[in-house]
Amino acid sequence: IGLIAGGLPKLGVVYQPRQWMSLYASYSESFQPNVFSPADFAPGSPTSFDPQEGVSYEGGIKVEWSGLRVNAAVFQIDKKNVLQIENQIPRLIDSAQSKGFELDIGGTLGERTNLMASYAYIRLR
Repeated sequence: IGLIAGGLPKLGVVYQPRQWMSLYASYSESFQPNVFSPADFAPGSPTSFDPQEGVSYEGGIKVEWSGLRVNAAVFQIDKKNVLQIENQIPRLIDSAQSKGFELDIGGTLGERTNLMASYAYIRLR
């Protein structure tokens, strides 16, 4: 348990049911001012925006056994007040979400050969 700069919470927990396996989960909140230079925008554009706020969740498993490492995770990130700029015109998007999973596999195949493969799937809304 900890606080991110600015007092935002973050929480993480790891459970190791076996010496070669760890399960984990994490939660955090984010805050980012929507800072910009008015010169970057078209004349007459809004000049003040609410800050971007977010919440993220992640859970996964890490296994290391007989020279093989496997990491698998699922995640979700929810944001609000996301600043989008299109044709030099800024606007706030009420909410945005990304969720998905990732899988990493690595290990030693021989004295001089290592294997590493990764896959990630992300869905944005």
